[in-house]
Amino acid sequence: MVFRKISCIILLFVLIGCSNNTTMVTGTVKLADGKPLTIGFITYESVTTNVIGTFDEQGRFSLFQARPGDRVPPGTYRGAISYDISETGESRLPFPGKYTSFDTSGLTLTVEPGKPVNLEIVLE
Repeated sequence: MVFRKISCIILLFVLIGCSNNTTMVTGTVKLADGKPLTIGFITYESVTTNVIGTFDEQGRFSLFQARPGDRVPPGTYRGAISYDISETGESRLPFPGKYTSFDTSGLTLTVEPGKPVNLEIVLE
C-alpha cells in the first residue's frame, strides 16, 4: 500500500516536470513599403522572461530564450526592434525610431500554453 502511494506521487512529479507549456512563436517583419527587414533582431520581454529572434533574408524570425529552437513561455510580452545602421551603411533607421524601445513600440505578444503564434509585423 505504501509502495503504491509512493509510486503515484513519483508519477505525479514526473508528469508535472515533463509537461511543456512553452509555445513556438514565429513571424515576419516588413517595412512600410512591404520590403522585409533583414538586419537586426526583435526582442520581447515580460516580467520574468526575455526572448529574441533574428531576421533572415525574408524578414522571418523565430523567438527563443537561450538558443535557437527554444520555445516561449506563456505570458504577456512587449517588444522592440534592434537595428544597426553601421551594418548597412545607412545614415538613419529605415523605420520609425519608436520601434527601438519597449516603451514606445506598441509591439505586444500574448502567449498561451501550447498555442503557436505567428506574428505579421509592419513597421509603419
